[in-house]
Formats: sequence, structure tokens, C-alpha cells
Amino acid sequence: MKSKISYSLAYYGNLYKNPLSSSKGADERLVNDYRIASDELRKVAAELKGFIEERPTLAFLLPSGKKMMDAFHGLIGLSNSLFAANQDDWLRNTLAYEDEVILNLSLQKE
Repeated sequence: MKSKISYSLAYYGNLYKNPLSSSKGADERLVNDYRIASDELRKVAAELKGFIEERPTLAFLLPSGKKMMDAFHGLIGLSNSLFAANQDDWLRNTLAYEDEVILNLSLQKE
């Protein structure tokens, strides 16, 4: 699970750190790339949520339930941040969501 989340952050980072503005007339192919990234981040968040619900026997080796839920919320935030109506605060918010995932799951930061 951790490797999949780490992969998703690295792979889609170029998109969620540069969200599309809803006021721009973006190319449909580019919009589709952002939709795919948003969907994939949401899928990995949903997988993490399912994992939290089915905590295995060796749960003491895992981050706490609170840390995993915080990481889940960060992934949902990243998923929602790919299309920005107001780009004034997008970078600050996006980096905060990313940090929430990285810190709570003890991932390596790029």
C-alpha cells in the first residue's frame, strides 16, 4: 500500500502541483490527463481507507489509525486539488495535502 501511494505522489506530482484553472480554455487531452490523475489519487485513497477498515493482525507495525486517516484525507485533498477555480492558495494547500500523506505514512520526500 505504501509503495502504491508513494508511486502515485511521484507520478502525479507534476499535475497536482500545477492544477488546471477552470477559467482557462484547456486542451481536452490535458483535461483528460488531469481527470485520470484525480481518479487515480482517489482510488489509492479509497484503497487506503479499505485497508484501515481491515487492519491486519500485525497492526502494531503500521502507522496508527489516526495517521492513516490523516494520510487518506491528504490523498482526497490532492485528488480534489487538480482543478482549481481560485489558484491564489492552491500551491500552499496542495503542498499541505502532500505533506500530510508523506509525514503520516513516513514516506521519503522528493
